[in-house]
Formats: sequence, structure tokens, C-alpha cells
Amino acid sequence: GSSLSATGDARFMSGYDAAPLTTEQAASALRSAEARVNSKVVADFNLNWQSPAGMYSVGGYVRNITDNRYKTAVTVNDTGANATPYDPRTFGVIMRLAY
Repeated sequence: GSSLSATGDARFMSGYDAAPLTTEQAASALRSAEARVNSKVVADFNLNWQSPAGMYSVGGYVRNITDNRYKTAVTVNDTGANATPYDPRTFGVIMRLAY
């Protein structure tokens, strides 16, 4: 009478420029490449078990399964670029008791 469910999802995001560039920076191939975020796919997975009466459940999850560390924000200046990466692969367990 217990149940087990699994779900997964994947998100495709097309490439884009993560930072505004001056005309001079845009002309520089290096600055343009540093500000560019290429297209990517990020996938997640969830698994959940629930007791027959629904009193207990245990779930597990994995976010960013492939550990895709793409740039989420970029600051470009004359000396280079600083990028903030997306969250690394994370995982966890969630336990629930309903009484």
C-alpha cells in the first residue's frame, strides 16, 4: 500500500551575453568570450516514498545532476571579467511525519 514516485526535469537555456559590453569591449574577442554564456541543459531528479497511510514519507533529490557550472552573472572591466557560477550539484533527503 505504500507508494514510490520518481520525477525528473531538464531545462534548456539558450546562450546569451551575461554582461553589457562597451563598444571597445565588444570589439575585443577576449572580452566578448568572457561575457558570453553558452547554451546549456540543467537536469534535476526526485524520488519519494510514502507509507500506506500517508503518515511517513522519505524523499531524496539531486539538483544539477551533471554539475553544469555555467556563468550566472558576469562583470567585465578593463582588466578582465569576474563570473559567478551556477550552484554545483547538490543532493539531499527530506523526511516527513504527519500526525
